[in-house]
Formats: sequence, structure tokens, C-alpha cells
Amino acid sequence: MKRVWTIAWTEAMKGAWTIAWMVAVVMAVVGCSAQRSEAQTTSDIGRLCEIRDSMERNRRELELWKNLSLMAQAMEIVESIPEEGTEYDAYRKACLIDTLMGCCTETDMAREAIRVREYQLYLLSRSGKKNEDMERRIEEKVRQWRDYTDESLGTDEYRERYGVRLAFDAVERTARYEEILPEAEAKIRTLCPVNRRQMGYCYIYWEKKAEVLREYGIEWESPAVLNPEVMFD
Repeated sequence: MKRVWTIAWTEAMKGAWTIAWMVAVVMAVVGCSAQRSEAQTTSDIGRLCEIRDSMERNRRELELWKNLSLMAQAMEIVESIPEEGTEYDAYRKACLIDTLMGCCTETDMAREAIRVREYQLYLLSRSGKKNEDMERRIEEKVRQWRDYTDESLGTDEYRERYGVRLAFDAVERTARYEEILPEAEAKIRTLCPVNRRQMGYCYIYWEKKAEVLREYGIEWESPAVLNPEVMFD
């Protein structure tokens, strides 16, 4: 009887040690995951700050086209950063998006701009903070970009509705144009002079842009062609 009890006790202790070991392993894994997650968040925030600085530099240097791809990278990080335990709460994220979008030409990314701006409104609604001026401005932008991407709305009607003075090619409102633009712009810039501030640069740029877009099957007319009464420099 004693031997049976001893065997039973030994087996019970083995089971207890096995469970304890499994719990320890699970806790270690959870701890490592938490550390990795914290390290990843720190890395993501650092990368986000680098992207923000690059976008602001591109804006100053008149290279806004580079920000089309950078904005997509920035949004991926913004949406992944946890709001708990970081300084990036919902309101801070909404304000950061405003700064980033200020470095972009939104008509060049109108469909993505709608998504980004609607996400920004969502963040503001969740933040519990009222910023009526920002909300109103974002809502107006969403409404405008929805009209801009609505190809059933004539370009002249769109211009009249939003006070756009210069005529522009309707192809710029298409999904295809928006999709290929970052890649096309990179090609265009390699064909243009380095000094973007020289007189007549815009004419060279528009000529090369028409050539490159034709490679993508897009026929495009420049502002100079569509606005013959306007003198560009």
C-alpha cells in the first residue's frame, strides 16, 4: 500500500512540475512577445518621425511627388501604433495626419486621401476632444475629393463648384492616373533639369510628363495647352 501511495505521489509531483514548467514557458513567451512588441512600437515611432521629416523636406524642396509613396508608408505605421501606453492617442494621431497631408498634393492621391481623411475623422470622434475647425475642414475635403473622383461629374462643373481657376485634363481624375503617378513622376524627374526654379522649367516638365504618361497609355494635355490665355513661368 505504501509503495502504491509513493508511486501515486511521485506521478502527481511529476504532473505538477510539468504544469509549472509549461506555465513558466508560456509566461516567458508572453514576456518576450511583450518586449518585442514594445521594441517594435519604438522602432515604428522612430521610422514615422523619419518619414515626417523627409516629407517636410520634400515639401520645402518642391518634390511633393516623393510624398505619395511616403504617405502610404506613414499611414501603415500610424494605424499600427497602439494608442494605449504611447503618446500617440487618437487625437495626436489625427493631428499628425493633418501635418503629413499638408506635405501632399491631395488631388494626386484623391482616392487615398478620402480614406485617410475619413480615418482622421474617426480618430477625432474617438478622441473625446472637440476641434470643430479641423472636423469641418476635413469633411469639406472628403466631400471635394469624392466629387473629384466622380468621373460622371464634368470637370468644368467640378471647377465651378470648387472655384478651381485653371483648366486641367480630366484624365488626372481617373484611378489609372492616380495609380501610376508615383512611378511616372520618378521617370519624369530623371528627364528634367536639376534646377526646378529656372525660368521655363514648367514647360520642360510638362513636355516630359506627356511623353512618359504616353508610355502608360495615357494621353495628357498640359495646363499650358488647356489655358492658352495664361502665361506660365
